[in-house]
Amino acid sequence: MVALFGPAIGFGAITIYTDEDDYLSAIAGLNVIVDGFEGADWDVTRYPSYVSTLTAQDVTWTTASGGLTTNAGWANSGGYGIFNIYNSKPDTIMVTSGTTLLFGVGGWFAATTDTTINFEIDGQVVTMPTIFAGESHIFLGITETDPAGFSSVAFTTPGGNWGADDFTFAVIPAPGAILLGGIGIGLVGWLRRRRTL
Repeated sequence: MVALFGPAIGFGAITIYTDEDDYLSAIAGLNVIVDGFEGADWDVTRYPSYVSTLTAQDVTWTTASGGLTTNAGWANSGGYGIFNIYNSKPDTIMVTSGTTLLFGVGGWFAATTDTTINFEIDGQVVTMPTIFAGESHIFLGITETDPAGFSSVAFTTPGGNWGADDFTFAVIPAPGAILLGGIGIGLVGWLRRRRTL
Protein backbone atom coordinates (compact mmCIF):
# COMPACT_ATOMS: atom_id res chain seq x y z
CA MET A 1 0.00 0.00 0.00
CA VAL A 2 1.29 3.47 -0.94
CA ALA A 3 0.00 6.77 0.43
CA LEU A 4 -0.10 9.76 -1.90
CA PHE A 5 -1.23 13.29 -1.24
CA GLY A 6 -3.02 15.29 -3.89
CA PRO A 7 -3.28 19.03 -4.48
CA ALA A 8 -4.51 21.07 -1.52
CA ILE A 9 -7.78 22.02 -3.20
CA GLY A 10 -10.51 19.43 -3.72
CA PHE A 11 -8.35 16.32 -3.61
CA GLY A 12 -7.68 14.35 -0.47
CA ALA A 13 -5.06 11.86 0.60
CA ILE A 14 -4.97 8.86 -1.73
CA THR A 15 -3.82 5.39 -0.77
CA ILE A 16 -3.02 2.87 -3.52
CA TYR A 17 -3.52 -0.84 -2.92
CA THR A 18 -2.15 -3.82 -4.83
CA ASP A 19 -3.38 -6.31 -2.23
CA GLU A 20 -7.13 -6.87 -2.07
CA ASP A 21 -7.06 -7.89 1.61
CA ASP A 22 -5.42 -4.57 2.56
CA TYR A 23 -8.02 -2.69 0.53
CA LEU A 24 -10.92 -4.61 2.08
CA SER A 25 -9.52 -3.91 5.56
CA ALA A 26 -9.36 -0.19 4.74
CA ILE A 27 -13.03 -0.08 3.72
CA ALA A 28 -14.31 -2.31 6.53
CA GLY A 29 -17.38 -0.82 8.14
CA LEU A 30 -18.46 1.13 5.05
CA ASN A 31 -21.27 0.13 2.72
CA VAL A 32 -19.92 -1.79 -0.28
CA ILE A 33 -21.12 -2.48 -3.80
CA VAL A 34 -19.64 -5.57 -5.45
CA ASP A 35 -19.94 -6.08 -9.20
CA GLY A 36 -18.59 -9.02 -11.15
CA PHE A 37 -20.72 -8.32 -14.27
CA GLU A 38 -22.70 -11.52 -13.80
CA GLY A 39 -26.15 -10.04 -13.02
CA ALA A 40 -29.12 -9.58 -15.33
CA ASP A 41 -28.36 -5.83 -15.64
CA TRP A 42 -25.31 -6.81 -17.68
CA ASP A 43 -27.06 -9.21 -20.09
CA VAL A 44 -27.28 -6.45 -22.75
CA THR A 45 -23.46 -6.27 -22.81
CA ARG A 46 -22.65 -9.87 -23.66
CA TYR A 47 -20.13 -9.83 -26.51
CA PRO A 48 -20.62 -8.91 -29.34
CA SER A 49 -23.43 -6.75 -27.91
CA TYR A 50 -22.43 -3.52 -26.18
CA VAL A 51 -23.80 -0.28 -24.74
CA SER A 52 -22.23 3.14 -24.20
CA THR A 53 -23.61 3.49 -20.66
CA LEU A 54 -25.16 1.18 -18.08
CA THR A 55 -26.33 1.60 -14.49
CA ALA A 56 -26.20 -1.31 -12.06
CA GLN A 57 -26.48 -1.09 -8.26
CA ASP A 58 -26.54 2.73 -8.32
CA VAL A 59 -23.21 2.86 -10.17
CA THR A 60 -23.10 4.10 -13.78
CA TRP A 61 -20.48 2.73 -16.17
CA THR A 62 -19.69 4.78 -19.32
CA THR A 63 -17.34 4.90 -22.28
CA ALA A 64 -16.68 8.20 -24.04
CA SER A 65 -15.93 6.32 -27.25
CA GLY A 66 -16.50 2.67 -27.95
CA GLY A 67 -18.83 0.54 -25.94
CA LEU A 68 -19.03 -1.50 -22.75
CA THR A 69 -19.07 -5.20 -23.38
CA THR A 70 -18.49 -8.30 -21.26
CA ASN A 71 -17.07 -11.71 -22.12
CA ALA A 72 -15.23 -14.64 -20.60
CA GLY A 73 -11.85 -13.50 -21.94
CA TRP A 74 -11.48 -10.76 -19.31
CA ALA A 75 -13.09 -12.65 -16.43
CA ASN A 76 -11.13 -12.99 -13.22
CA SER A 77 -13.86 -15.11 -11.65
CA GLY A 78 -17.29 -16.17 -12.83
CA GLY A 79 -18.16 -15.98 -16.49
CA TYR A 80 -17.63 -12.33 -17.44
CA GLY A 81 -15.24 -9.41 -17.27
CA ILE A 82 -15.67 -5.92 -18.74
CA PHE A 83 -13.79 -4.13 -21.52
CA ASN A 84 -14.18 -1.35 -24.10
CA ILE A 85 -15.22 -3.07 -27.34
CA TYR A 86 -13.51 -0.57 -29.66
CA ASN A 87 -10.23 -0.47 -27.74
CA SER A 88 -9.98 3.25 -28.41
CA LYS A 89 -6.85 5.10 -27.31
CA PRO A 90 -6.81 6.17 -24.60
CA ASP A 91 -8.85 3.14 -23.64
CA THR A 92 -11.19 4.49 -20.95
CA ILE A 93 -14.12 3.32 -18.84
CA MET A 94 -15.68 5.78 -16.38
CA VAL A 95 -17.69 5.04 -13.26
CA THR A 96 -19.91 7.57 -11.50
CA SER A 97 -21.85 7.16 -8.30
CA GLY A 98 -25.56 7.79 -8.11
CA THR A 99 -26.90 8.93 -4.76
CA THR A 100 -23.70 8.27 -2.82
CA LEU A 101 -20.07 9.34 -2.77
CA LEU A 102 -17.30 6.81 -3.28
CA PHE A 103 -14.61 6.36 -0.65
CA GLY A 104 -12.76 3.58 -2.46
CA VAL A 105 -12.68 1.50 -5.61
CA GLY A 106 -10.78 -1.67 -6.35
CA GLY A 107 -10.84 -4.30 -9.07
CA TRP A 108 -8.86 -6.96 -10.88
CA PHE A 109 -7.18 -5.77 -14.12
CA ALA A 110 -5.37 -7.46 -17.01
CA ALA A 111 -3.87 -6.19 -20.29
CA THR A 112 -2.64 -7.50 -23.65
CA THR A 113 0.48 -5.30 -23.59
CA ASP A 114 2.55 -3.83 -20.75
CA THR A 115 0.65 -0.73 -19.70
CA THR A 116 -0.25 1.56 -16.83
CA ILE A 117 -3.87 2.09 -15.95
CA ASN A 118 -4.46 5.53 -14.52
CA PHE A 119 -7.30 6.09 -12.07
CA GLU A 120 -8.76 9.57 -12.60
CA ILE A 121 -10.55 10.56 -9.40
CA ASP A 122 -12.94 13.46 -10.14
CA GLY A 123 -10.54 14.42 -12.96
CA GLN A 124 -7.33 14.16 -10.89
CA VAL A 125 -4.92 11.53 -12.28
CA VAL A 126 -3.47 8.84 -10.01
CA THR A 127 -0.86 6.69 -11.80
CA MET A 128 -1.15 3.07 -10.78
CA PRO A 129 1.46 0.27 -10.95
CA THR A 130 2.22 -1.24 -14.36
CA ILE A 131 0.22 -4.21 -15.59
CA PHE A 132 2.35 -6.63 -17.57
CA ALA A 133 1.08 -8.50 -20.61
CA GLY A 134 0.49 -12.18 -20.09
CA GLU A 135 0.02 -11.85 -16.32
CA SER A 136 -3.17 -13.03 -14.78
CA HIS A 137 -5.34 -10.30 -13.32
CA ILE A 138 -3.75 -8.06 -10.69
CA PHE A 139 -5.60 -6.14 -8.02
CA LEU A 140 -5.53 -2.34 -8.11
CA GLY A 141 -7.45 -0.19 -5.67
CA ILE A 142 -7.54 3.24 -4.08
CA THR A 143 -9.15 5.02 -1.17
CA GLU A 144 -9.46 8.78 -0.69
CA THR A 145 -9.75 10.61 2.59
CA ASP A 146 -9.87 14.25 3.68
CA PRO A 147 -12.13 15.28 2.04
CA ALA A 148 -13.79 11.91 2.20
CA GLY A 149 -15.35 10.78 -1.01
CA PHE A 150 -15.40 11.33 -4.75
CA SER A 151 -18.17 11.11 -7.33
CA SER A 152 -16.38 9.61 -10.35
CA VAL A 153 -13.41 7.50 -11.32
CA ALA A 154 -12.14 6.79 -14.83
CA PHE A 155 -9.86 3.88 -15.65
CA THR A 156 -7.60 4.94 -18.54
CA THR A 157 -4.60 3.49 -20.30
CA PRO A 158 -2.65 5.29 -23.04
CA GLY A 159 -2.05 2.10 -25.02
CA GLY A 160 -2.82 -1.57 -25.01
CA ASN A 161 -6.08 -3.35 -24.55
CA TRP A 162 -7.27 -4.06 -21.04
CA GLY A 163 -10.17 -5.62 -19.22
CA ALA A 164 -11.22 -5.98 -15.61
CA ASP A 165 -13.48 -7.87 -13.25
CA ASP A 166 -14.63 -8.18 -9.64
CA PHE A 167 -14.96 -4.55 -8.54
CA THR A 168 -15.64 -3.50 -4.96
CA PHE A 169 -16.80 0.07 -4.33
CA ALA A 170 -16.88 1.57 -0.85
CA VAL A 171 -19.72 4.08 -0.68
CA ILE A 172 -20.50 6.93 1.66
CA PRO A 173 -24.15 7.89 2.09
CA ALA A 174 -25.04 11.21 0.49
CA PRO A 175 -25.32 14.15 2.92
CA GLY A 176 -29.10 14.07 2.54
CA ALA A 177 -29.20 10.41 3.54
CA ILE A 178 -27.05 11.13 6.59
CA LEU A 179 -29.32 14.04 7.53
CA LEU A 180 -32.47 11.95 7.12
CA GLY A 181 -30.92 9.12 9.13
CA GLY A 182 -30.02 11.57 11.89
CA ILE A 183 -33.53 13.00 11.91
CA GLY A 184 -34.98 9.49 12.09
CA ILE A 185 -32.76 8.51 15.01
CA GLY A 186 -33.61 11.76 16.79
CA LEU A 187 -37.36 11.21 16.23
CA VAL A 188 -37.20 7.66 17.59
CA GLY A 189 -35.35 8.92 20.68
CA TRP A 190 -37.87 11.73 21.20
CA LEU A 191 -40.82 9.29 20.90
CA ARG A 192 -39.23 6.90 23.41
CA ARG A 193 -38.62 9.75 25.87
CA ARG A 194 -42.17 10.97 25.42
CA ARG A 195 -43.61 7.52 26.20
CA THR A 196 -41.63 7.23 29.43
CA LEU A 197 -42.87 10.59 30.74
